[in-house]
Amino acid sequence: MKTDIDAIIARIRERCPPLLRVPFRVGGVPLDLWTNSEDVQRELAAYYAPFQDGPGTDDRAGFRISILEGKADKIVERPARLRRARGGLGRIKEVIHDVPGGRIIEKVSSRLMVFAGEKEWAILGRVADGLHAAVNVVNAAYMRACHGRGLLILHAAAVAWEGRAVAIMGAPGAGKSTAALWCMEEGADYVTNDRLLVGPPPESAVLGVPKHPRINPGTRLTHPRLLARLAPEERRRLAALPMDELVRLEEKEDAAIEALYGPNRLRIPTRLAGWVFLEWRFGEAPLTASWAAFDVLRPWSGDILRALDPYDGPGGEIGLEEMFGRADACLSRIPGLRITGGADFPRLARILRAWMGMGAPPEIVPTHVQLPLFSGDAR
Repeated sequence: MKTDIDAIIARIRERCPPLLRVPFRVGGVPLDLWTNSEDVQRELAAYYAPFQDGPGTDDRAGFRISILEGKADKIVERPARLRRARGGLGRIKEVIHDVPGGRIIEKVSSRLMVFAGEKEWAILGRVADGLHAAVNVVNAAYMRACHGRGLLILHAAAVAWEGRAVAIMGAPGAGKSTAALWCMEEGADYVTNDRLLVGPPPESAVLGVPKHPRINPGTRLTHPRLLARLAPEERRRLAALPMDELVRLEEKEDAAIEALYGPNRLRIPTRLAGWVFLEWRFGEAPLTASWAAFDVLRPWSGDILRALDPYDGPGGEIGLEEMFGRADACLSRIPGLRITGGADFPRLARILRAWMGMGAPPEIVPTHVQLPLFSGDAR
């Protein structure tokens, strides 16, 4: 008889007793975190404190997640499938084993083992050395709870002015996170960095994911608030690199929103009032913004839509075409902008501030009619 996932998790908790608790609630979803490490407890509590919201109405939507320091043995006897980065052609990201009631997921880079049941998960390994990877798993549980409510997952950053949120989408490397930070310089509140959960019309309610932006060296060097926090020797080192090397440099770090902008700048639940797609290019000019219907983004479906694999629950994930159909049903009435020409983060932020400040979404113009929205600075 095969052992189910709940029995496996129970044995892990018995071997590595999680006696320290970090409960929190975000977007109305309760997440009950447990650990056996005081360092992990302290870091998790500090990381998630800014995202904590008030009591929700449905405690059944939450997860209990044990984040445990302990030896994670490699699984060799079970059938497995490999999940690779970017379209199945890149490096192996996870080794996935299906078991009765859930999955065991081996994270190749961080060497963490994730045991995902229907309502209880466990993360086992050197979690103190890979806390960012553990945070990603916790947030996957949060997204699964939201997805179970019928919310769509977009690969997008988002900011909001006075409760009116704009989703910022684009291909990888387009600058979504950097654009969001520049919008905050124009008074926007932070909603999310990389994933946005979108509800159906007419409310178009959205939830951000409780995660601080992960910024690259190029952003630290070109954003004035981040540049001021760089040590002089680090500033000189990065400034000496050619641009093509700078953008490829894998030295990402968290930018804690409250540390940068002060308290009360987080708006996890809000309402979607518009979206933009960054189709611009670095080194070209000038920036052009034109109205677009959501259907024009169909060729970029793989960049703007995200499944929960390998953390999806019973029934698995739907195909990309069906995902886009659901996204179009959610967003076809939300006005959108297609951003082309040269990348200009300060000007884009001013455009979005002026647009969201209009008070009502403008009428959508068909995509094939390219009408410039702003020809100059939107101050």
